[in-house]
Amino acid sequence: MTENSRVAYLDTGKGIAMFLIVLLHLVPGLYSVLSYLSLYSVCYFFMVSGMLYKEYGSPRAFVLRKVNTLAVPFVGWYCIGYLVHLVGRIVAGMELEPDFGIFKIFHTNEIFNLPAWFILSLFWCQLLFYAVRRILRNAFAVALGVLVLASVGIAMSRYGVNNFLYIGSSLSCLPFFFLGRLLAGCGFSPGVSPSRRVALAGLAVAVGAFVLMACLFDAAPDFSCYRNELSVGSMWQYYLCAIAFIVALLSFCCLVGRLPLFTWLGRNSLVALVAHLQPSVVVSLLLASVFVGADEVFVIPFLTFAVVMALMPLIVALSKRFLPCISGYRDLIS
Repeated sequence: MTENSRVAYLDTGKGIAMFLIVLLHLVPGLYSVLSYLSLYSVCYFFMVSGMLYKEYGSPRAFVLRKVNTLAVPFVGWYCIGYLVHLVGRIVAGMELEPDFGIFKIFHTNEIFNLPAWFILSLFWCQLLFYAVRRILRNAFAVALGVLVLASVGIAMSRYGVNNFLYIGSSLSCLPFFFLGRLLAGCGFSPGVSPSRRVALAGLAVAVGAFVLMACLFDAAPDFSCYRNELSVGSMWQYYLCAIAFIVALLSFCCLVGRLPLFTWLGRNSLVALVAHLQPSVVVSLLLASVFVGADEVFVIPFLTFAVVMALMPLIVALSKRFLPCISGYRDLIS
């Protein structure tokens, strides 16, 4: 598999997952229909990050790399979200809430530019896994360490422990990151093309398991990753459904390779993640004023989704040109 095809096959999966995430964010009326898909899309990104995990030599080099690619983008887009909210409320003549401030993140998970939570959570995942790998060299010990950390995250969720800076979310989602490492050694390595037989087998087994669980469970296990909060089902049900979804999507992408729209979206998934909600507010208000009386549950949200996706190439181009360091296109710290 060439480097270009490797990128295409991974980016296609990221693009499909991001498409589902944006669709659910902008058309919440589809939640009951898409729950078994959109709920697990974010898990796919943790898996891909684990599959592409590299240690970059020294601890300093590793941490610096993650600061540039994750911490800096989070801080940048968080601050942009804060400024957009601040300006918007001032222009609209709305009063600011008592807790409205740049440091809101330290006492709530409902932050400005909410989708950015994933970037910070992934940053913690990378550091946690790096620490486990450095301390526990043995593969079995690393797996056990991941299991222990995940158990801590699950316990935090169950007993309502404060999900400070999304650390609880990172602990609970660490198994998906580790799954990426396992899949990289089981024929799905990003540097080696899995055989068509392996991909077909993975797709068949995963889809079969996913359908079976959808039939057996009364409702989709609903775990809010950013809040580290389980509202429906159990955590073992959630993990099983998420793993089945991940393997099915990965196997499918291995078979199809490049799908232009989705591959492009996956390649620019960081910008798509953090830059779709703010424009959608303005777009939906404009559409509601143009299409007076239109259904506000599906019609206006669907039109908003279509317009935001049509604007995404422009948003990506502007981010590359004016915000490269917080958009993952250039390092800020050398």
